[in-house]
Amino acid sequence: MTEYISKDAIIKAIKKKYCDECKRINKGFSSPKFCSICRVTDDLDIIGKLPAADVRENVRGEWILAERVSHDRGLWECSHCHKWVWGIAEDKPTQKFCDNCGADMRDGNMEEGNG
Repeated sequence: MTEYISKDAIIKAIKKKYCDECKRINKGFSSPKFCSICRVTDDLDIIGKLPAADVRENVRGEWILAERVSHDRGLWECSHCHKWVWGIAEDKPTQKFCDNCGADMRDGNMEEGNG
């Protein structure tokens, strides 16, 4: 499975590890000429020019019976966005994703912090 990282996060981590330490050792001295000695600047430029992937966070939720409106009908609530859908009171909706927020409702498995 492909993993994605934030370009801003990796640039920040590299600068913290290398550039901040270099500036500390050299008493805050920095200039384009001084930084060009180090290959980190080239790496940061390459990372900055890479195309960004179009990804979205994988949000999981589950259907929760919010209200039974008759002996066989009920309102089911998305645990992520709290939108209600009609369904059979005894059976969770068969929708694999919430129409409102796109939360993945398969298997009812919720990841910590996403519900």
